[in-house]
Amino acid sequence: GSRAASRKPQDVVRLVRPPGSVTVRFIHINDVYDLTRFPALKTAVGELGTSRDADKVVITMGGDFLAPYLLSQLDEGAGMLDCMNSL
Repeated sequence: GSRAASRKPQDVVRLVRPPGSVTVRFIHINDVYDLTRFPALKTAVGELGTSRDADKVVITMGGDFLAPYLLSQLDEGAGMLDCMNSL
């Protein structure tokens, strides 16, 4: 067996944060052209957003999420905005 596999939870080194400090996790999304992978994205954001090692989570969108998605052309992006805002 490998050494890593034999480690126990109490052997894992945890960073000690100074009192009063805040840890921020950034999740950046880019090039979302359709909603087929949205359930997986929502699950990942939910898991990363509730992690004990981050006090705050900031989700950013770099762009390219309203075009060339056909639905966005039909509803002027309302559906995509609703989905992104639900994160």
